[in-house]
Amino acid sequence: MCKNKHEFDQLVDRYRELVAEQKKLEVKLDELKADMKDYINSKGKKKSADSNILVVFGEGYKVSLIPVLNPRWDDAKLKDHFGDKYEEYKTPHPYDRLDVR
Repeated sequence: MCKNKHEFDQLVDRYRELVAEQKKLEVKLDELKADMKDYINSKGKKKSADSNILVVFGEGYKVSLIPVLNPRWDDAKLKDHFGDKYEEYKTPHPYDRLDVR
């Protein structure tokens, strides 16, 4: 734990450096993922006859391409449906967020 403002300033500087590195790595990872998806889509084998999961096996690895659907909720329609009780069904999920600019 830092004990003075100067040490905290150093933490902020280090944080910014790491965030910049992370962004560069995320770009590179996204490029790799795109290439891997292309390969799996063209040469992957279905996990089973009734599955949408594609798999590629290699020397010491197995890579699966699994389609995932994340539903997005329409708040306006939910409010229309539940009326005044809409707020009762919402569950807060608290978390801490650091905002360093």
